[in-house]
Amino acid sequence: MIKTVIFDMGGVLLRTFDSAPREALAQRYGVTLRQLFDIIFISESSQQAERGEKSDADHWTWALDQLGVVPEDRPDFIRQWWVGDRMDYDLLKFINNLRPSVRTGLLSNAWLGTRANITKHWGSLDPYFDVVIFSAETGMRKPAPELFRWVLEKLGANPEEAIFVDDYGENIKAAQALGLRTVKFCSADQAKQEVLAMLNHTQQA
Repeated sequence: MIKTVIFDMGGVLLRTFDSAPREALAQRYGVTLRQLFDIIFISESSQQAERGEKSDADHWTWALDQLGVVPEDRPDFIRQWWVGDRMDYDLLKFINNLRPSVRTGLLSNAWLGTRANITKHWGSLDPYFDVVIFSAETGMRKPAPELFRWVLEKLGANPEEAIFVDDYGENIKAAQALGLRTVKFCSADQAKQEVLAMLNHTQQA
């Protein structure tokens, strides 16, 4: 029996619906979009921010230093970086409707300021989930096994009683290794269908 369904945020709930602003930034600073993405989200500096070892501001300073962005252009750069992102409220409604049959959790690799920034721009995610966890607030980041175990404890579930939805293969593999059922996010419709299929299968078994 499945007791909980856990969702990632970035690339799942919060997605880039318009990549043009980021593509324009990459072109302006002479890098590919992939290189730009890696500096801001994949670099060791970003991972440190996701573990709460440095502030969002310190990470942005490092990232924009790498790109040679002059100080007066930095606020506009950061604004343009986020402007194409949208929160998928239909998916949030789907998640909320899974309750009370199962408990719902959010587990996101995210910087220290994420909770406040999300609330400011899109509203609090707390109403949709029983547990909302941003990695920087814990000192751990996915795919650390101890983070998955900690979240499961918060949700009162064993690994085999949980479904984990994420768009990043390394995190999916880590969850599978612990015994969680997983859904690799490709689209909202696909993820919904797979989650419902798993829930129906386990509840009828």
